[in-house]
Amino acid sequence: MKINAVYLNNKNHKKFENINYEIITVFSVIILAIIIGAVCAVCSSDKIEIRELLNKFLTETSNEPFFKLLITKELQQLIFIAIIFVSGSSIYGKAPITLIVFYKILGISYLSGVLISTYLLEGLEYILLIFLPGKILYIFAIILVSVKCLKSSDALKNKENAEFDNVLFMKQNMFSSILIFISAFIDIMLLKVFLPLFSFA
Repeated sequence: MKINAVYLNNKNHKKFENINYEIITVFSVIILAIIIGAVCAVCSSDKIEIRELLNKFLTETSNEPFFKLLITKELQQLIFIAIIFVSGSSIYGKAPITLIVFYKILGISYLSGVLISTYLLEGLEYILLIFLPGKILYIFAIILVSVKCLKSSDALKNKENAEFDNVLFMKQNMFSSILIFISAFIDIMLLKVFLPLFSFA
């Protein structure tokens, strides 16, 4: 009976080892951020200020050159990826990684909710044509780099560096950076193409 008990314990232990806690953590944070962002957007009472800010943004964006907007967008996104990457190189990286994921997804959810609740059908059209396509790729890149950096931080904390593939880690983070560049390009391209169709008054 003792042998069977040990066997069952080892079997269950292996099952738990196969669970990817990093993916569970990232997706839990994303779901929480989406819910909170949507609730905050619906409950927001600053509709007039939001309209003014959006009109100002659209006016300034329409007058800016394409490559200037692309570089600005790219730098903004890469800053957060760089922070996640550095955090993945630290044993204390879990907190900043999860906070950044939460902050970025919260912003996307909040803006989407505000656009829909303020402008209804026109807001939904703006999200589908301009806002969302590039963001989908960006969210995928955020998930990829966050999961790998959480694993890296865990490996350092548990002193399992020998089992962690640093070369693969660097390649995957480089791949995420390329995805972010593509997402920024899609964002600005769609903004320039479809922006004349919208007039949020």
